[in-house]
Amino acid sequence: MGIEYLLFEELVLSSSKPISEAVYRTCLKSKGKLEKQIRILQPDYEKLKEFAVILAELDSNMPKLIHWDIKKLMKQWGILSSYLHWHGANSRTSGSQEWLKETESKIEEIVLSLWSTITSGNSGIMKPENMDLKTKDVWNDFQKNKINNESAKLRLTLYFPNTK
Repeated sequence: MGIEYLLFEELVLSSSKPISEAVYRTCLKSKGKLEKQIRILQPDYEKLKEFAVILAELDSNMPKLIHWDIKKLMKQWGILSSYLHWHGANSRTSGSQEWLKETESKIEEIVLSLWSTITSGNSGIMKPENMDLKTKDVWNDFQKNKINNESAKLRLTLYFPNTK
């Protein structure tokens, strides 16, 4: 449920418009529909998160931002969710020490990965509609792959010399 909430939070943060009740209900139906809504409502989600991290690195007043990997979260969600469903004979699952050890190892790996990321920064994003003109200009070039991370950092530093 924590991963589901995190994915929905990322959808809300990255969407350029408010999430309607209909979209919310669609997202509740399946992880595939939630992932699809993220792609529909923010097609440049990964690029925008990457750009927000660049902005946060340059501004000492901004907190460190987390860049969540949606595909990785979806995979982790699928693995953890599978343990909520029947896996077959008890002697091959919860009655088997080997199965329990493998399961515990997978769960621990996922939980530690999530914990490491969660405690490394804050969720957040800079929406293009909230950017000033110079920042939006850099964003547009970054979004279209006309410039890379280093070029974006350089241009932003030149535009705003009081950054890091």
